Amino acid sequence: MDGVLVGYTDLAGFTVRSAEFGIAIGEPGLWGQGLGLQAGRLTLAHAFHDLGLQTVTAEVHAPNVRSRALMRRLGFSENGQGRSEEYRGEMVPVIRYMLERADFKD
Repeated sequence: MDGVLVGYTDLAGFTVRSAEFGIAIGEPGLWGQGLGLQAGRLTLAHAFHDLGLQTVTAEVHAPNVRSRALMRRLGFSENGQGRSEEYRGEMVPVIRYMLERADFKD
C-alpha cells in the first residue's frame, strides 16, 4: 500500500476496563483481502494486552453483512440489538457485539 491510507481502526468510549472498537476499510477495491481482519486483530491485541482492557464492544448496522462476518472472525459474539440508525438512506437496527479478554485469540 506504500503509505496510502486505506482505512482505520479505533478504540473509543473508554471506561476503566472496556472500550468500543471501530473499523473501516474505505476503498471497496481492497475489501475481502484480509486487511480488516489483520488490523482488527492488532487493535484488539493492543486493547487486551497493552491497555489491559477486559471487554471490547462494537456496533454494526444489521444489513452490513461484511462487517458482521468480520466481527465473528475476530471472536466477537452478538450481544443484542440497539437503536435504529440511518444506513444508506434507510433506518436499520444496530447489532451490538462483545468480546471478552479471555475469549480473544491473537
